[in-house]
Amino acid sequence: MRVRVFVFVLATFVANLGVAFGHGPQLQITSDAGRIVTREIQRDGPYSDRLTDAKNLYVMPALEYLGAWYTRPNTESDALDPSLPAFYSGPGFAYGYDQAVGGRQAFVEGSLLQLQFVSGLKAWNGSAFVDAGDVQLEMFSGARSARSADSVASAAFDLSTSPIASGYGSEGAEIHNTVRYRFLGDGVATSVPPPDGIYLIDLQLLSTDPAMAASDPFQYVMVKNASAMTVADAVESLQVDPALVQYVPEPAACWMSVVAFLALTAIRR
Repeated sequence: MRVRVFVFVLATFVANLGVAFGHGPQLQITSDAGRIVTREIQRDGPYSDRLTDAKNLYVMPALEYLGAWYTRPNTESDALDPSLPAFYSGPGFAYGYDQAVGGRQAFVEGSLLQLQFVSGLKAWNGSAFVDAGDVQLEMFSGARSARSADSVASAAFDLSTSPIASGYGSEGAEIHNTVRYRFLGDGVATSVPPPDGIYLIDLQLLSTDPAMAASDPFQYVMVKNASAMTVADAVESLQVDPALVQYVPEPAACWMSVVAFLALTAIRR
C-alpha cells in the first residue's frame, strides 16, 4: 500500500483530524484514445462515482493559511475548528475512474504521471494577462516541487514517489495524487503575499508511458480579493468555450455574477 503523508506542522495535522477520511479537491483525469483528458475538479471524494465533463480552465480563489497564500478549490471549514480550512489547497489529480467501470487500467503499471508548467505566471492588468513580475507560483506534492518562471523548461515533477502499481493498489478507483499550489510574493518566500488581483498559470499533464499522449494545456485562474466583474472580464479575455470552464468551489454565490455576466455577453454576441 502506497502511503502519502503531508505534514507541515503539528497544528495542521491536528486541525485536519476532523477530515481524516477525506482527501480534498482532486481534478479527475481519464485516458481517452490514449490521451490524458482533464475533467472537473471534485471538491472531495469519492472521485470515481461518475464521469465528469471535460474542462480546461478552472477559476478558483487564492486564500491565506498560516501566513502563506494558496489556491483553495474547496473552501469548507474544518469540522473540529471552523476557523481553519478543511483542505487548505489543491487540486490534485484522481485517475482511477476506469477501474470504477470495470475497464482496463488506463495508466499502466510502472509509469509515472508528470505535472509541468507550460508558461510563467501571469497577472491581469485590467485589459490583458501579462508577466506577473516577481510573483511566482510553486506547486508541490510531498517533498517534490517546481516553481513557475519565465523559463519553464525544467519546471516539472513526478506526481508519484513510486511507479503506478498494478490494479492501482489498495486505493483502486479512488487513487489520486494530492498537489498544492502556493504563491511566492517576491519569487522566493511564501511569507511575502502576492498583490491583490487575478493570476493565470498554464499547466500540462504527461506520462512516462510512451503510449500515453500528454493532455492539452489547461489553465488555473486564481483570484485574490478581486471583484466579480473584474474576474468576468479576465475570464472572458481568454476566449475559452464556457462549456470548458469550471468555477470552484461550486455552486458558490461568489461566482454567480461572473457566470451571469459571461452568459449575457454570449447572448449579445
